[in-house]
Amino acid sequence: MSKQLLPALLLLISLHSVQSYITYIEKRFPLEGERSPPGSPWPLPREWKKSLTVLTLDPNNFYLSSNAEECDVIRKATNRYKSYILIDSKYGKASPNRPVMPGIQVNVDNKDCGYPKLTKNTDQESYNIEIPESGGAKITAKTVWSALWGLETFSQLVYQDSDRAYLINATSISDSPRYGYRGILLDSARHFQPMKVLKQNLVSLSLFMSLKRETFLNRVV
Repeated sequence: MSKQLLPALLLLISLHSVQSYITYIEKRFPLEGERSPPGSPWPLPREWKKSLTVLTLDPNNFYLSSNAEECDVIRKATNRYKSYILIDSKYGKASPNRPVMPGIQVNVDNKDCGYPKLTKNTDQESYNIEIPESGGAKITAKTVWSALWGLETFSQLVYQDSDRAYLINATSISDSPRYGYRGILLDSARHFQPMKVLKQNLVSLSLFMSLKRETFLNRVV
């Protein structure tokens, strides 16, 4: 290849947009199954009804409000999660061909702003999300902490199309932990995972635990 053509070829490669996905945890360990569709929450809620009706979010007029904003946990969360939901601040936009979902109202039953307590009562961490085909969305939570779980789940429902437009499906979610605490088990004794993957899980948990209180168990032999 001539030296004159090489810079031009490199420029074309740099301008070409490539989208890729991880299909293995190590080259010798391919992942089985299919990728979840855009707007899929993780972990999976107890009840999740997703409509085929697709709405759009207008970043210029989108609102996020709550009846518990006197609590600093909620007040800071509404500001924080608005940026999480509208994550593409530079290019994100509304789709001109879809109905607009104007925003979210977060309603909290118990507005006590104290730290959560570990109990056998899973009801204190329950929440519901309703995204109708028209009008604003609602998150109904038992406590300020379950409101955070609802906001985290809602932020995962928003995705973007190839034109960078914000999209979300009309959705109904009802969620609560199965036990009085949330936990994760990595059974590396029976299901081998590379050390790199175990460390990545620990890093992810360090971030996730700031949002959802988690217990980590690792079974080894």
